[in-house]
Amino acid sequence: VELHLHTTMSNMDALTSTKAAIKQAAAWGHKAIAITDHGCCQSFTDALHVVEDWKGPPKVAGTDEVIKILYGCEGYYVNDVDDRIVVHGSKDMIPSDNPDPDTALIVMEAMAAESYNAVTPVYFSTCLQEKFARNEETLEMLEIIRQSLYLDTEYLYNHSLGQTCYMVRDMVATKKFDVASHLAKQEKKILTAIEKTVETMLEMQTNS
Repeated sequence: VELHLHTTMSNMDALTSTKAAIKQAAAWGHKAIAITDHGCCQSFTDALHVVEDWKGPPKVAGTDEVIKILYGCEGYYVNDVDDRIVVHGSKDMIPSDNPDPDTALIVMEAMAAESYNAVTPVYFSTCLQEKFARNEETLEMLEIIRQSLYLDTEYLYNHSLGQTCYMVRDMVATKKFDVASHLAKQEKKILTAIEKTVETMLEMQTNS
């Protein structure tokens, strides 16, 4: 039984419709299937329509049993009890007790690069261009966007680079707009962090 399934109601995390997923699971002999989209229940109605289809609901392969739907949701946990951070540590998406967070971030960057080569083209061609493109102009614009994507390493290394990713946001909040002075204060720290990152990447490349 599949207990963790995303449908197209999970934005940018699935290419399969609710109906197609349920029918395929039944064809594989699964007695049940769970629908667990990201923080929403929009696929529930689609799932109900599939198993109550007047033309005949999908039956588990080799039986007369109708596949069972397990209605679920991938929720989000928020700690409102104390000040402990439960989602991330001192760096974005890296646990605070990680002994080597810089290496972990480099691995994440490598995975993102591989995703750009393997996953992004499939997503654009299958989901965007085939399903959601309205006309030729839309197809052309989507291709321009795809060709213009780049990896934002500054965001990944935001913590070690002095939180520069949030510089403009913080300045607006504090009504202090002296960008040059802020960057001048952080310049030495940023350059040191960049040099350390390059050294670590070169070391990993040598050892790989």
